[in-house]
Amino acid sequence: MMKSQAPIAYRLITTIFLSLLFSLVAAGCGGGSTGSDALTDEELLIAVTDEIAMACGDADPARINDLVGPGTQDRLRGQDNAFNPDTETVVVTDREITIVGDNASVIVTLEVTIDGDTSQADQTWEFVKVDGNWLLATIPDCSFG
Repeated sequence: MMKSQAPIAYRLITTIFLSLLFSLVAAGCGGGSTGSDALTDEELLIAVTDEIAMACGDADPARINDLVGPGTQDRLRGQDNAFNPDTETVVVTDREITIVGDNASVIVTLEVTIDGDTSQADQTWEFVKVDGNWLLATIPDCSFG
């Protein structure tokens, strides 16, 4: 099934935003400054959960692989069947973020469109903070089956 062209502009804008966001994180957000222009952990987790949802919608394990922490990448290899090829879009509609030190748990409510039918799915994604980046500690279920 051909994916709708409408989300392409959204994805492009989001990809550009996330590229800039991850560049800032990689650069240390101004050398570790605690100024008001530094992104909060919650803002970073919002951005990364949106990116994971888009990668699930695109059935793109390579993008998920870029967002997983040490040890999780080995478990992700060979799981291309964990994606539903009929998925058209996956959008985070709500999230509940709990941060404890360098660990976070995010309960996401996803709006999933498969073959024109839209439904909701709730998932819990676990994250670990590595070098200032929030990375997946568990593999998300992108099969929506």
